[in-house]
Amino acid sequence: MHRPAPAGNTRPVATVSEPADPLTAFGSRLVDVRLRLREELARLRQELDSFLSGGARPAT
Repeated sequence: MHRPAPAGNTRPVATVSEPADPLTAFGSRLVDVRLRLREELARLRQELDSFLSGGARPAT
């Protein structure tokens, strides 16, 4: 939902949950996915390093 535009401004102001520009929203989503994938990759690397050092086999 958009808040009313300030006087003299023809473009509505977006709320935090709804960016005004669809490309901005898409870009934000891509950044979120990238961060989650990096966290998952770091976890997998840690589990693999532990396993290769003689630790328990990682859970599937």
